[in-house]
Amino acid sequence: MRKKLLNSETYPISRLINTFKNQIITIRLAILCSIINKILDLAPPVLIGISIDIVSRGSNSWISQFGILKVTNQLLFLAIISCLIWTAESFSEYLYGYLWR
Repeated sequence: MRKKLLNSETYPISRLINTFKNQIITIRLAILCSIINKILDLAPPVLIGISIDIVSRGSNSWISQFGILKVTNQLLFLAIISCLIWTAESFSEYLYGYLWR
């Protein structure tokens, strides 16, 4: 009797797993893209904080530790990083939307 209860026909979650075994790679990629998207979604507040740091501290800001001392160059560097992050966020959002369908 116990062996019959462990049958995949009894448990809906087991049936679901058996149904999606062929698509496990796609599901894992969709989950990875969703996680990457959420991490990149948190980047704009950090970028705003870094830009405030640049404006308030000038050449002593956090980005100046990387050798970029002029404020205009720091802001340009931050603008390039912002564009890259937002592009990656949009691309990961497109990918997870495509993969989940």
